[in-house]
Amino acid sequence: MPGLLAPPARMILIPAGRFQMGSARGRRDEQPPHEVALDAFHAAERPVSNRDYRDFAAATGAPPPPFWPQSPFNIDDAPVVGISWHDAVAYARWRAEADDRPYRLPTEAERECAARGGLPGADWPRNDPGWPDDPARAEIARLDRPHVPADVCANAYGLLCMADNVRVAAPVVPVGAPFVHGSCPRALAHYL
Repeated sequence: MPGLLAPPARMILIPAGRFQMGSARGRRDEQPPHEVALDAFHAAERPVSNRDYRDFAAATGAPPPPFWPQSPFNIDDAPVVGISWHDAVAYARWRAEADDRPYRLPTEAERECAARGGLPGADWPRNDPGWPDDPARAEIARLDRPHVPADVCANAYGLLCMADNVRVAAPVVPVGAPFVHGSCPRALAHYL
């Protein structure tokens, strides 16, 4: 199996520290904001792609995601969508064995911390009110499908597509182990 798979994800260290999780302006399940302390962890630079997931499905016999028959959802380098949390966990275990590296899905707190890119209370991954309206980002925002992760979507940690692209239900890894970013019912968002 090694040599046939795409290389392991580039992992980015997210430093230990405290951050304000949740939002007073957000949905009810995001309230109230509260301080959370996290140990350092690693997150994958980009979401798990359809190509990555296709390797997993071929090797394990796992069923394909339900949206693959629809062309907007089967672009090789775009994030895989429509998988369950159980599928994401199975992918993480399989990829950990294939790469001989300890991968897991992130906790909800780890994912939110990573998505904010180190910016306290940020709604967007950059501390710039015009960031969502940048011309390159605006072009991506007009798409009616998941897009291939691009540098223009990077947050301050260098993680791609943490605030847009696909819905992620909550991404984890044991202490010191890297995590595949994203992940949960809708998307496997970043490598385990």
